[in-house]
Amino acid sequence: MRVHEELLNLAFAEEEAVIHRIKVLEDELKILHKKREDFFLSNKDEISLLLAKRRSLARL
Repeated sequence: MRVHEELLNLAFAEEEAVIHRIKVLEDELKILHKKREDFFLSNKDEISLLLAKRRSLARL
């Protein structure tokens, strides 16, 4: 019975470690999603500027 209790304690400790790691990874994922969105918007703005410049140069 003592061995069984010890195994349960180890399993619970491992589960807590995994849950904590999942939380850390989810937080990192949120940051990466935000960075990706910012990067996409930045690229979109740059592309718009380049297209506008191309149009103005094409008129010359």
